Amino acid sequence: MTLIIDRVKNTINNVANKEALQQLELTQEYKTPDSDNDNVVNLPLQKKPSTLEMLKFRPTTTFMLTGLDDLLPVLDEQYELIDVLGSGGMANVFKAKKNGVCFALKLLKDELIDKKKLLRFKNEIAVMKEFSLHPNIISIVDSGNFMGRPCIVEEFADGGSLHEKMRDISPEELVKYMIQVSGALNFVHKNGYIHRDLKPDNIFLVGDVAKLGDFGVAKIIDSMKSEDRITSEGIVLGTLEYVSPEEANQILEPSDDYVESIYSDIYSLGVILYKGLTGQFPVQIKKNSNKQINVIAALKSINTVQPKSVIELNPNIDSCLSDTVMKLLERNPKVRAQFCNDALSVANKLTEHLNNRQVLVEEKAA
Repeated sequence: MTLIIDRVKNTINNVANKEALQQLELTQEYKTPDSDNDNVVNLPLQKKPSTLEMLKFRPTTTFMLTGLDDLLPVLDEQYELIDVLGSGGMANVFKAKKNGVCFALKLLKDELIDKKKLLRFKNEIAVMKEFSLHPNIISIVDSGNFMGRPCIVEEFADGGSLHEKMRDISPEELVKYMIQVSGALNFVHKNGYIHRDLKPDNIFLVGDVAKLGDFGVAKIIDSMKSEDRITSEGIVLGTLEYVSPEEANQILEPSDDYVESIYSDIYSLGVILYKGLTGQFPVQIKKNSNKQINVIAALKSINTVQPKSVIELNPNIDSCLSDTVMKLLERNPKVRAQFCNDALSVANKLTEHLNNRQVLVEEKAA
């Protein structure tokens, strides 16, 4: 429990004001005075507060919910927080229980509660509700207000994220998962959306099934004009390695004529495969001695560097699979489109590799 409380302190911003925390620390234990005086009362020892008790000390955030009425239902009494799962750019994620069933509960961070971030959070809710019936997309089961903040409740991925499993899975398993993700991505695209943040952290494992999640920055295809485009700062700084060359070029040299396409998602799909099969990213992002990134230099590299082939870095991989991955990473999105007209065709190509058992080249007998 101490570990959980420490993680909550580090993950939740402004869990409590200083006075509340001091009160908690003072009530953790009462010392019994060393005295034989009969008038001295022995005070009982107090247990440390639970995670949920500590969260209750945090001041309730007030925010405007105009036009966001679907976020109003209060869910405090329905879900019990039992562990911290992680923290993303917009939300902290907890493992929660309701009626003995585990869920993932996402709480919007305090410092992000403004009209724009609420709209983005609402966007994720709307998109996930629309896609929840697909077997390879994380289901949203509830949404509302928890501890004074907007929240989304999703199905719990008992296998964690693909990011956590990348080092432990075989090439065959990786390809199988990416076939499932490609099917989900095709469903998203056919319904008029681009995911825009495809990476292993946003792919979750439920049993042996991969599910796509985190639609916080998804957008309707061709819907954004330059003046109302959600800024890409968070995406670029948080997931730079998965940014497509055309996105990098748009950030470096903005053009009002630029329109995001599904092929940026397909490029990111290629990056995941490349990283899983070789152990490194197609374009190596350099960091200085303080582990900081020169974003401009990194974007230029993404836009210009030709990655080594998969088979060059991992000779055990079949050459046809290597070629497929490299086609997904073509710098020109039109070349990508000629190779795979949609994400379903990517799934079909990967399925062919898997069925032919050519994911790994059989070692020749000595």
